[in-house]
Amino acid sequence: MSLTQYTAKILSLPVIDFVFPLPMYVYMRLRQVVIFTSAALELLLVLFSEVKQQLVRRMFWGRGSLYKGSFHIVIIAFTVVLLVTGIYTRFGVAEAKESLAVNYGIVGNYDLLEQGGSLNTVLAIQDVNQANYRVSKYTVQSGDSLDSIAAQSHVSKDTVKWANDRILSPFNDNVQPGWELLIPEIDGVLYTVRAGQDVDAISEITGGTAFDIIELNNLVPPAYGLAEGQKVFIPGGHITVAQTYQPGSGGYNASGVYINAALGELPAGTFDDPLTSPLCSNYVWYRGFVGWHDGVDLGHSPGCPIRAAAAGKVVFAGSGLSARCDERCGNYIVIDHGGGVRTQYLHAEALFVKVGDYVQKGQDIMYMGCTGYCFGTHLHFTLLLNGVGIDPAPYVPYVRP
Repeated sequence: MSLTQYTAKILSLPVIDFVFPLPMYVYMRLRQVVIFTSAALELLLVLFSEVKQQLVRRMFWGRGSLYKGSFHIVIIAFTVVLLVTGIYTRFGVAEAKESLAVNYGIVGNYDLLEQGGSLNTVLAIQDVNQANYRVSKYTVQSGDSLDSIAAQSHVSKDTVKWANDRILSPFNDNVQPGWELLIPEIDGVLYTVRAGQDVDAISEITGGTAFDIIELNNLVPPAYGLAEGQKVFIPGGHITVAQTYQPGSGGYNASGVYINAALGELPAGTFDDPLTSPLCSNYVWYRGFVGWHDGVDLGHSPGCPIRAAAAGKVVFAGSGLSARCDERCGNYIVIDHGGGVRTQYLHAEALFVKVGDYVQKGQDIMYMGCTGYCFGTHLHFTLLLNGVGIDPAPYVPYVRP
């Protein structure tokens, strides 16, 4: 038998048909196992992320420190299991670069895994003093309305207004393209703390509870201290409070006819003191609202900038005649806040705005002066409702004697 014939006989044996294809068979099977395993792990991670998000929502908005503590214990236990079993390194988490991608304006402890980055990175940024809520930013587009913005954000219009009281008027729903709005993730009040306010004071104003405020904002015991200007969120809260309005404190129309008029219930903080500038500190109260004086006179030395008491549109800026003024008013400004509500600022030395401008609450609009009929440098401030001057004392927090 020749060598060629012998080789052909060997290759024709059944064992050869089995051995030669075996490596390819094993490779294909292993490849299938790897693909199916990877797909299963990816599905599990997606499911875990969805379940975790729902748990976080229910636990954090459940107002219970027991829920919150339990969730943290579960996360810690899960991390320990990963480390012990070696899955941590197999997933390549240890080699992941420290990066964190967050698309929110304000981020607290709300999310541990969905923010991106490695477990090392995410867990390292946890701070028990951070708030447990998220506030996104939205830039108003052409064609947007307050209704559409609130609907697509799944919150109420009031929630959007309360979070943006510097730029949005409480008396109308006007928004303008280009405005950047803060949008809380759930309904409630994003409240800016004023000087001297504590948790109890804020809970009374907003209709929330002290426990909610402490829990959601991670306030530190035992004092649970708050700083002026700090923002806190009250889930499900509101800031409409009844104002004190004395009987007989109506108003006078442009003809001097007395009319019973009042704004009724307003959100606390609807109006700011127009003299909040540090350059106007220690201003004095000269005269209040009486039958022959339809506003309040607040005095200071020259150089005191007057600020808009609320957001709105400038409908008069200059001197001369208007619905309620003549040459006695000097240089003055009228701001329309919507809903028939306007504020007037009289006797200006210089004006910073013009007709058609939209001003934000707290924006400088003029210098205090003594133009027109005047007894000294001061601001004559008037609050109008449908053309009727009403006592601003229950609504505007200026300093009174």
